Amino acid sequence: MADKAVDALIEKVGASKTRAEMTLAMRCLDRVLRTRLDWLPNISAGVHRVAYWDMFGFKEQKPDFGFPVESLWWFDEAKAKAIGRA
Repeated sequence: MADKAVDALIEKVGASKTRAEMTLAMRCLDRVLRTRLDWLPNISAGVHRVAYWDMFGFKEQKPDFGFPVESLWWFDEAKAKAIGRA
C-alpha cells in the first residue's frame, strides 16, 4: 500500500504550523485515500466496519451481504449541510 502522495501528505500534516494548514493537508489526504478504494477486511472480527462522513443516508435494515458497500447508502443534503459539506 506504499504511496508517495500519501506519504508526502502525511509529512505535510505533521509539519503544519497552523490549524488551517493542517486542515487543508488532512482534506487533501482524505481525498487521496478515498480515491484509492482500499479494502481492509477484518477476517477475524466477525463483522465489517465501515467509516463514512455523516452526510449519507443508510438503510435502517442492512442486508447480511451487500457489496459494494457504496450501493447501500445515499447522499443526504440535510446531513451534509449540518457538517458543512453540502
